[in-house]
Amino acid sequence: MMQPVGSHSSIVTILVAVLAIVGCGQSPAAPRAVEVVALSPSSGPVGTSVQITGSGFESSKNVVKFGAGYIGDVTSPDGTMLRFTVPARLDLCPPADLQSNAPCGDSIPAVRAGAYPVSVVTRNGATRELTFRVTG
Repeated sequence: MMQPVGSHSSIVTILVAVLAIVGCGQSPAAPRAVEVVALSPSSGPVGTSVQITGSGFESSKNVVKFGAGYIGDVTSPDGTMLRFTVPARLDLCPPADLQSNAPCGDSIPAVRAGAYPVSVVTRNGATRELTFRVTG
């Protein structure tokens, strides 16, 4: 029985497409879970340099969520440590990297004494919150 011209190449094309979609038995590397373990110090006035210890941080473009505000493009030298400075004002607009549809207010509220939840957001997700207490 004669096969129509091109039928063999069609099967090969379909097979290649299926392998491209399904893969060749290799699973992609799972993204590293991001977590925070500690803030040091855990309290201080505006302007305090705070170290976040954890794991799964990106080398750049980490975002620290401080209260209702965002501190963008925080770098990590080793994936386990970040450093940020307690801001005098909260930037309520999420960085473009987050591709968030969160509303962005016109106000930039001052940071006052009190407890602020702190978390880290990367392309692999967000961490649990730890508390930083602003003094003074």
